[in-house]
Amino acid sequence: MASPYSYDSSPWRGEIVSTMATNVPWDVVRDASGGSLLVKMLRNEMAVDFKAACAGARFAPQSHFYDYRKLKSCFGHVAAP
Repeated sequence: MASPYSYDSSPWRGEIVSTMATNVPWDVVRDASGGSLLVKMLRNEMAVDFKAACAGARFAPQSHFYDYRKLKSCFGHVAAP
């Protein structure tokens, strides 16, 4: 007969693997002054930056908001003809 599951009898530790589960929402807002779309990425409710190569797409220095069009270009998006 197998022993019952317990913290002491199992090597499984959810707190070790739980970092593999995350949420990554993108907030998209329209800039009131010019009508541009601005994008901010969050990871587990904290603002994070896009890849360093896209720093030129930032709305302002040190900002976590990026200009949507510049960000698309940075990731190599090309509009369909």
